[in-house]
This record gives sequence, C-alpha cells and structure tokens, in this order.
Amino acid sequence: LEASMGWRESDGTTAHDQDWEIVLSQSFSDLVRGPARSEAALARLDADSRSLDDATRAVLLEVAAAWVERIALQRQRALAADSLDIASRTREAAERRFSAGDVAQLDVNVARMLHARAAAELATAEAALAESRARLGSLLGLEPDEPFEIAADLSLSGVALEADLEALVATRPDVRRLDAELAMVRAELRLASLGRTLDWGLVAAVAKDDGDRITTAGIRFALPLADRGQFERSEAGARLARLEHERASLVRSAIGEILAARDAYTRLRESAESMTTTLLPLLDENDALALESYDAGQIGIAEFAAVRRESIDAHHAFIAHWLDARLAGLRLRFVSGDLQ
Repeated sequence: LEASMGWRESDGTTAHDQDWEIVLSQSFSDLVRGPARSEAALARLDADSRSLDDATRAVLLEVAAAWVERIALQRQRALAADSLDIASRTREAAERRFSAGDVAQLDVNVARMLHARAAAELATAEAALAESRARLGSLLGLEPDEPFEIAADLSLSGVALEADLEALVATRPDVRRLDAELAMVRAELRLASLGRTLDWGLVAAVAKDDGDRITTAGIRFALPLADRGQFERSEAGARLARLEHERASLVRSAIGEILAARDAYTRLRESAESMTTTLLPLLDENDALALESYDAGQIGIAEFAAVRRESIDAHHAFIAHWLDARLAGLRLRFVSGDLQ
C-alpha cells in the first residue's frame, strides 16, 4: 500500500489545489517461492535441532563416564573397608600372639602400621567418593544436598558389535545435522533458481490530479534481467559441495572411530571378564589363607604384609581395568550414536 499527497500551485503565489494518490499492489510470486522458502526454513530448524542433539550427546557421555567412575570409586571404598577390617583382625592377632609371647613387639608395631595405613586409604576413598558425588550433581544441575540416581541403562549389553556401519553412522546426530544442512542448502538452491522466473502481481490505484479523480488497474511484471538469483545459486552450490565433502569425510572418520572403539572395548571386556573369573577368587582365597597362616604362626608379619600389599595392588588393578572396559563401552556407544 502506497500513499502520497502534494499541492499544485495555480499561479505560483497564492491559489493551489491538493492532489493525492493511493496505490494498492499484490505480488503473486510467493505462490511459487513460498513453498521453497518454507522448505528451507524447516530444514534450517531441523539442522539446529540436530546440533542440539549432538551437544546433548556429548553431555550425556560426560555424565555417564562420571557415573561409571563413581561406581569404580564405590568399589575402591568397599576394598578399603575390607582392607581395614583385615588390618583390624591382623592387629588383634598380633597383640594376642605378643601377649602369649609368640612374637616380638615389632609384629605389633607393623600390624598397627598396616591398620593406620588401611584407615587412611579408607578416608581417601570416601573423600574421592564425596567429590565424585559433587561433580555428578554439578553436571546434572542439582543442589549440593539434592539426592539423585541415574535411571539410564549404562550396561554394555546391546553395544553395537555386529552392525551395518554405514547405516549405524547415518543415525549419529552429527551426521544427521549435516544431512539437515544439506537439505537446507538444496532448498535454498531451489529458491535461488526461482529468481529466474517473472515476478508479477496486480496493481490498483486511485488518484486526484488537477481536480480529476483517476482510477487505474493493471498487471505488474518485474523482469529478472540483471538479478536472476545467479549469485545466490553460486553461493548455495559452493556450500552444497562443501557440505557433501564434509559429510563424506565425517562418515569415513566415524566408521574408523567405531572400528577402533569396538576393538578396544572387545579386548578390554574380555580381559576384565577373565580377571573376574580367575583373579578375584584367588585374591579372596589368599587373603583368608594369609590371615589364617599368620594367626597360626606359620608365616611372619613381613610375609603377611607382602601378601596383603600384593592383594590390594591387584584389586586396584582390577578396578582400574574394569573402569577402562566400561569407559571403552561408553565410548563405543558414543561413536556409534547409541548414547542418547
């Protein structure tokens, strides 16, 4: 809608007439360009949504890893509590044997040192556990004293070990984001191509000119002689080529990541399972036999301390290995696009 008003001087000094004009026009080019413009806008919205999904996936990995590390710390705390219990029983056995005259004061001192060290390790494990709780609460945006639990399935069953990698990669949020951006650029390219079509519409006008009222109606055509959308098409074409290359590169690297993560997870999982079935039972048996042997006077305190230190180190090694296997499983789920 356009409106204008002015004055026509009749003699250049005094008398004048008021003229005005009102023009109403309506373009119909959006009947053709509107669907393409809507398609581009929806594709842009979808790309933004996929970017959010990709960012969320990274946060989920961080939270899941923190939760798995907390489980490992809980195991460390349980190990430290068991060690303190064994150290307490060892100290009692040493004091009893010293009272009976079976051992020297050195045994009692070493047993008390073992007890003090076990108590310190338990305090350290509890402090690390409290720190992990604070970190998890911070990642989840919770108040310091607000209780929480992780309801998501963090088990490693269902990890994609035998899958069509091409199809698997296509479901990753970062690949789907590029797919959405490609759809957006293709829609923009189609929209730019419509710049070569005529821009037409209807025009109606009412005017007063020199005392006469004039009414007109007609059809307006805008010929795309100089600007036919060629610059927009060139830009969209270049972006399309870049995104296609970026997607192909991402798919190749993603498949490589999945293969590497799958191999690492398989090896670590098998090793952790082997340690669970072979190492842990032996360690538990050795702990019981060592305490029983010392209490019966069959081994000295130095031998007992060596067995206990070896057992504790082996337990720590198992927990670290178990943690590596779980983190490798989470990494595999992450690169497979399954962590969501």
